[in-house]
Amino acid sequence: MFKGGISEEQNEDWFSDYIDAGSEFLDQQSVESIERLSRHAAARVRRRLAENARCPQAILERLSRDSDAEVRSAVAANPATPVDLVFALALDVDATVRYAMAEDVSLPAGVLRLLSRDDNPYVSCRARKTLALLRRKWRRSSEHGGQNIIGFPGTGNANDADHERSA
Repeated sequence: MFKGGISEEQNEDWFSDYIDAGSEFLDQQSVESIERLSRHAAARVRRRLAENARCPQAILERLSRDSDAEVRSAVAANPATPVDLVFALALDVDATVRYAMAEDVSLPAGVLRLLSRDDNPYVSCRARKTLALLRRKWRRSSEHGGQNIIGFPGTGNANDADHERSA
């Protein structure tokens, strides 16, 4: 048995599933195929699926409850994840999920503000640092005539402190 309780045979098969999970053509795959990937024995395949911006929202919702913290972190970082699900993940029981979110400059500022009040001092401190970084970049951008001189992936306008993810 390999790490994660998968057999040698499953370990050999994971690579093609990993490629499929990250495919830019995921939305052209059958629902059954995507469902199978979301239940894959290898967490790295589920994590890759959770990272894919073309992953259906119903699958992202299921993966947000995955047993693997890295899978849940990937759901939170996915720009296609609905903002209400991102807020729910900001309350995840695992501090590593919340810490990964606290580092993510592409999350809505409201999520980062919530994380800045986290009970875990590492999470709250990291979220405050991320918010401070964003404030400096927003200020710098506004000083240059409102031109977006620094890009924020998935955020749209760098001046928008309460940017929303598109659903």
